[in-house]
Amino acid sequence: MAQNMHRLISKLKEIEESPSLESAQAQAFKMRKNLALSQRREEVKESLIAYKGGFCERCGGFFENYLLDFHHRDPELKSFKLDKSNFTKPYAELTAEADKCVLVCCSCHRSIHHAQGDL
Repeated sequence: MAQNMHRLISKLKEIEESPSLESAQAQAFKMRKNLALSQRREEVKESLIAYKGGFCERCGGFFENYLLDFHHRDPELKSFKLDKSNFTKPYAELTAEADKCVLVCCSCHRSIHHAQGDL
């Protein structure tokens, strides 16, 4: 995620230095908006991970945020996926959904789905 933000910042600087001011301003506005949204999503995921304890509930390991997933204990109770596409929802909705999940590392998450016959 940080690498993506660095790329967006570089592109933003490049656009702002382009000769067509109107075009540059429009593109710069769009890039700033995307950057702000990316930062918000990263902050929300970090907050939800902290809310769930910050470690894999299956193996007990501590991992970088990008290696942690929210696994729904009961798929029937799942209202929506807890991923970046939904991190713009109100925080209360996100924590309510997180309460239906266990926080697991990507390896444990894959093992859970394999055991359930999903993979």
